[in-house]
Amino acid sequence: MSIREILASKGNRGSALHFPDSSVVEAINIMTQRNIGSLVVKQGEQMVGLLTDRHIVRALSKAGGNLSQSLVRDAMETKPILGRLDDDVDSVRRHLTENHISHLPVVDDSGAVVGIISSTTWRAPCSVMSNSKTSSSRNISRIGRKKSKAGPFLISFVVS
Repeated sequence: MSIREILASKGNRGSALHFPDSSVVEAINIMTQRNIGSLVVKQGEQMVGLLTDRHIVRALSKAGGNLSQSLVRDAMETKPILGRLDDDVDSVRRHLTENHISHLPVVDDSGAVVGIISSTTWRAPCSVMSNSKTSSSRNISRIGRKKSKAGPFLISFVVS
């Protein structure tokens, strides 16, 4: 499955914030209203950064718990890793995992941002298992399903 197909199925809730000199509080309000975890920051039509919930937490820590004077420009990532419409799901999962990121802006051939893929867009089956010879007698397993517009994805964690 390609990123183009995933973006088409999830729709576009709008994720752009113009003006990097906007306040972080304004960005938080937009993210809350739209129920999203990231914003593409634009100056005109040009992407100049990415602001995620993670960046906001870091800004909150840096500001001593008060974001009233914090600007998006000071909190955002100015050189985010980008995905392409024809990237396959496995390569995007690798990008997210290897780079410890949760949001990947996707651009078309002209470089225009056309959407964002996040780690919550889908859930991949995964297992975390320890060697049974060295583990304690504690066994924990949890299996759940999460549905999105892109379809159901299985989440499974097993610790032996």
